[in-house]
Amino acid sequence: LLLETGRFEPNARDDDGFTPLMAAAEFGHIEVLKLLVEHNADVSATRVREKKHDDISALHQAVKDGHAQCAAFLYGKGEPALAVPARRDKDPRDTPVGIAAFKGHLDCLRVLCDGVPDTRLGAAADARHAPLTSEELQTFSGARMLPPLCHAIRGHMSPEGVVGRHPACVRFLAHAGGDANLVLKGHPYLNGHTPLTLALGSWWAECPEAQKDKRVDIIEALMDAGADVDGVG
Repeated sequence: LLLETGRFEPNARDDDGFTPLMAAAEFGHIEVLKLLVEHNADVSATRVREKKHDDISALHQAVKDGHAQCAAFLYGKGEPALAVPARRDKDPRDTPVGIAAFKGHLDCLRVLCDGVPDTRLGAAADARHAPLTSEELQTFSGARMLPPLCHAIRGHMSPEGVVGRHPACVRFLAHAGGDANLVLKGHPYLNGHTPLTLALGSWWAECPEAQKDKRVDIIEALMDAGADVDGVG
């Protein structure tokens, strides 16, 4: 109703620099997304903080919280899966693909890597993206300079304990063209590691018992993808 009156600006920003489209994507409101786009909301807009764009788009917001239907809709409108890494203050973030891998959102990965929005998600697509190539999936992105496959392997500490490490995403990305024998270069403390040495390495030292099955599953997924057990990390 507000949009139809013409008195509401679909690209207005709140105090944190977010647009209504970004908010709808973050909370998974697909019908609101469609309505905003119908009223000329800018799909490619990025957040503005302190008069600076930090490259966080509506697609980043949808992928971060695992809203695959919203991601499919936005991707179908032309948003890139390998968008410039989003930056928030001094904490660089990642591409939509890297975020989906790290968060373990497999449906979002399928949408972004397969090149066309997943028809099971019911989102109409205006754009048809080519599937991401093996070379694109090796892209080092974000502050930690890790490709999506390595993002799916790594974990991090949270108040709930160790989170991350997603075997299903590792298996999917390896099948999609992620290199199981990629050697990391230039990383501040993981230089020379491969996906397999990451899976076997000190990430897991603090793992609770429940995480051990994930470790085995990830190693099995990498081995199935041709990981070299003799590779040196």
